[in-house]
Amino acid sequence: MDSSEILRRYQAIQDEQKRLEALQQELLAMAEEVEHAQETRERRAGIGSVNELVERFGLNPSELYPKGDCELYVGPWGEVWDGRGMIPDWMRRALRAGKPKQDFRYDPEKHFPPEPGKPLRLRRG
Repeated sequence: MDSSEILRRYQAIQDEQKRLEALQQELLAMAEEVEHAQETRERRAGIGSVNELVERFGLNPSELYPKGDCELYVGPWGEVWDGRGMIPDWMRRALRAGKPKQDFRYDPEKHFPPEPGKPLRLRRG
């Protein structure tokens, strides 16, 4: 085996390694998407349960957060965030786009009360 054959084989091995690394990254990204989808389903189920209890007992945010530090934020698709913990993706994207956080504040005049298993909806007209 001459040196050109060795270099050709070495290059082929490097190319295959790059292909496998790219495939590995793709598979890791897919695994993260699946994990995120599972978490989203679980969160929506949990939100549905909470919404059912809120509607059943006729609770409002001030009753849920009696200290007066209630800051509910409603996303463009009805997602709800209490202002605590990690900032959700929808809020992060809005802030990066230059929208003020207060634009998403929950307003009983602006939003319908939650329906069991469904996100908050905007009141129209």
